[in-house]
Amino acid sequence: QTIGYLHGRGLVTHRDYSSINSYKGYIGEAASYKEYADFMRRCKIVVNHAMTASGLNHVKGRVLEAGWAGACLLENKNPITSLWFKPGIHYIEYNDAGHAAQLIEQLKSEPEHIERMARALHEEIVRNHSPKVFWSKILDKIGWHPEGW
Repeated sequence: QTIGYLHGRGLVTHRDYSSINSYKGYIGEAASYKEYADFMRRCKIVVNHAMTASGLNHVKGRVLEAGWAGACLLENKNPITSLWFKPGIHYIEYNDAGHAAQLIEQLKSEPEHIERMARALHEEIVRNHSPKVFWSKILDKIGWHPEGW
């Protein structure tokens, strides 16, 4: 609903790379992950909503993708994302679609703020949430230490 609201006001560019386009209701052409990554790298701000289809909140892969792509993350306020990343430092929280729209309008005139947030998220992900860091923690828990890690 949030993305639909923002898209309807011309505040976001929506690229639906799944096989179902929820806005037009037709089966579309699926794109490659490279095309998706290229699109993300062109984004200055990535809007995300942490809620799952079952109504729970979680840190979605899009959070990491935004960070790897060098984009500023606009994330709905929720109790989970803030356990992993710091609001106001690594990402910007919004309360609802109207608030997200206000923030996007405000951020349009603050490119330095966008860049600062994007850089902080990227650095946090590289430092603490990269695949090497993630798998090192898993392998450490089972006592396996491959050479070169």
